Amino acid sequence: MRRDPRNTGCLPVAVRYSGDQPWSFRTGRGIFTTPVVDHEGSAYVGSADGFVYALDKSGECLWRVRTSGIVDSAGLLDHDHLTVGSGDGYLYRIRTDASLPRGVDRIAWTFKALPPEGSGQEVSWWEGNVVAGPDGTLLAGNTAGHAYAVRTDGTQAWVYPTGNAVWTAAAVGADGTSYWGSLDFCVHAVDRHGDCKWTVPTIGFVVSSPALGTDGALYVGSFDGQLYALDAATGEQRWAYMTADSIYSSPALLEVDGSTRAIYVGSTDGCVYALRPDGTLLWRYDTGAIIRSSPVLSRKPEGEEGWIVYVGSSDGVLYALDAEQGTRRWSYDTTMSDPVLADRNSLNGSPALGLTGIHIASEDGSIWYIPYDYPLHHEDPRATTDPAEPIALELEQLLLTTPGGATVREAAPEVGPAAVVALRLVVRRHGVALDAEIESDVTVTTSAASPVSWRRSGDGHFLFVVPQEFWPSAGSVELHVRGAWTAARGVPGGIALHGDIDQTICFTVARADPSLPLVLGAPEQAVLHLHRLSVALPSFATSVNQIGFDSYDWLVGTVLLEPETERTGALVLFVRGALSDAEGVLRTDPASPFAFSLHGRYEGNSVSVVARGVDLPFSFGDVPMDRFELRFQLDGDLRSSPGASMYGEVVCADVPFYGPLLVDFTRLADEEGRMAASGTFLVGPADPRSPTTRLPAGMHVTAWRLERPTSLKSGSLSVTVTGQVDAGEISVILLDAASKDSVAAPSFREAIAGPDTGATTIVFDIDRQADLPTTVEAIAMFGVVALGRMPV
Repeated sequence: MRRDPRNTGCLPVAVRYSGDQPWSFRTGRGIFTTPVVDHEGSAYVGSADGFVYALDKSGECLWRVRTSGIVDSAGLLDHDHLTVGSGDGYLYRIRTDASLPRGVDRIAWTFKALPPEGSGQEVSWWEGNVVAGPDGTLLAGNTAGHAYAVRTDGTQAWVYPTGNAVWTAAAVGADGTSYWGSLDFCVHAVDRHGDCKWTVPTIGFVVSSPALGTDGALYVGSFDGQLYALDAATGEQRWAYMTADSIYSSPALLEVDGSTRAIYVGSTDGCVYALRPDGTLLWRYDTGAIIRSSPVLSRKPEGEEGWIVYVGSSDGVLYALDAEQGTRRWSYDTTMSDPVLADRNSLNGSPALGLTGIHIASEDGSIWYIPYDYPLHHEDPRATTDPAEPIALELEQLLLTTPGGATVREAAPEVGPAAVVALRLVVRRHGVALDAEIESDVTVTTSAASPVSWRRSGDGHFLFVVPQEFWPSAGSVELHVRGAWTAARGVPGGIALHGDIDQTICFTVARADPSLPLVLGAPEQAVLHLHRLSVALPSFATSVNQIGFDSYDWLVGTVLLEPETERTGALVLFVRGALSDAEGVLRTDPASPFAFSLHGRYEGNSVSVVARGVDLPFSFGDVPMDRFELRFQLDGDLRSSPGASMYGEVVCADVPFYGPLLVDFTRLADEEGRMAASGTFLVGPADPRSPTTRLPAGMHVTAWRLERPTSLKSGSLSVTVTGQVDAGEISVILLDAASKDSVAAPSFREAIAGPDTGATTIVFDIDRQADLPTTVEAIAMFGVVALGRMPV
């Protein structure tokens, strides 16, 4: 991933334009990792769709290998093999020989990770990138909290336990010492036998892959916003440089004649930083968009002196910067023309340098190839050669962001009639991006008739404005924000800066179609497929679980439609987690943790629904969402229009294991201890072949029994169903019969076969703390289709 054992990210080759044209190849899901490129120009990359792809130099797929999980690990090429990890808990050793016939099994061996230890993680996903030690031993870390050394025959050499997940590529010294970052907040030095040499803490997660310099320094970034220079022999800190937000990016090293001349790293504050070996700033370049991509370096073409830095940004732009001056040589925008996927354009993976060009992968699922210096030789609307930064040197402004997290610097796009409006505070003084925070007493007024609520992110970088119902369809809206901001961390000179916020933000609202294209009742009932969830803001959320969100598949059925006028009404939707069967048909998954209802309203084809108490599973456990909202428009073909938005709130203290850390170390919690987040998702029609989107013949409910919970004991709801019943496919919803709001989430207890084998009674528990209204309505579901209603 970082080119050499020391992770320098530096290709000491003079690049030249090859005459090639850019190309892209689309996979089935998002890509958040880095391609690797062989000597013939073939690129290898994994995707959240579970496949590892091999593409030739023209972008044609040579082959693909399916794993049983998401692939979020960069591979290692050695001896005609690619070794890469998967979310299924296995390392895969894959034969890359192009002469192998199609259909042959390319997997040489697999290596299974140990189960998790302790309470930091609950899965054994391989997300650490594979590298090679001096003797060819394969080194990789995984989410279960281990760093592994695996021999090339697939046997374990040693395993080193850290205190939490290992997502970094190890840097390896000539003596076999390997250096790793971990979510335990620490950097670890491990000798060639797997024993600890030293451990150094930071004040944040370490997912930045360390880079080992010839000057004896180890350079590594942390989520505390600092780039650290540690003595590689002892771990003693030489210096630390503070950026204005967390560092996800891995540093690159410019080395000339055997000495380290500069260190380059990106920050989620949007800047690329160039630092001298003594820790002083050489230059910074502000892209205006979050950077998680890791910089890489190459020499300039023959006849030019100097080096080029390549890095991707979250607005889909690949930058080539002058390594000495920090000016733009060129940039290339990889954003798709598809208006929905255009907002999924984040280049979170790092550039990979081949002999003729750069490969980089996108959250939209594409891998791109851009020939070296192509923009200098062609007029292309995607390319820019302006040396300046794309954002003003002096700026103090709230800027709209898209649901996918892109900062809008020009004309604002249309906002969906139900959408959450996210505003980003950007403060730059003399070209320096400040870690400026919106203060807690901010107020928002609006020209819209619907009331709004608002909440700032814990770090104060974002303000989320949520309409209680809908923005005026095809209208314009003004938001007036008043308050103040402050910047204290990492400010030049160490003196806190302050400013006032008194700004009006204007946007237009998309037109809503007059009717909602949902039908209740078999056989016409439409079932939706909701997928590709992205929690884009704040940047921390994407940095720790981006590929996990992207892998969700939900089937969504319509439970209730109650029109109030010709265009408006109440509705209830029901969500079940889903997976593809052997024929590739998506069906509900009884083992999925997702089974919950969403209630809300519609206006025309705009939908705003909310669930409370929903758990979103992370690798460390289920995060309880105190508030989870989906806001979108449905076209006539049951696809979401551009601008679908998600909004959620979490009580940080309720988060398993990490609760205290979120409050004390991550700046995720606001003054009330809550974390607010926003994002986007895709909706389309479910496959009509799915057996869990329609009722089986003969299945119906024959009896109900509700026992209300008391302060002393749990309640229960029993439902008797005829027909051939898989109890795992049956679930129930409890609603307030008057408001149609969800009031409890009963959990499965047992299934009891009756004396008549044609009937099964399924019992669900109701938590004793559930506060049931006077009249409740129960709805039994088969998959995501309503099976029956309990009489009120």
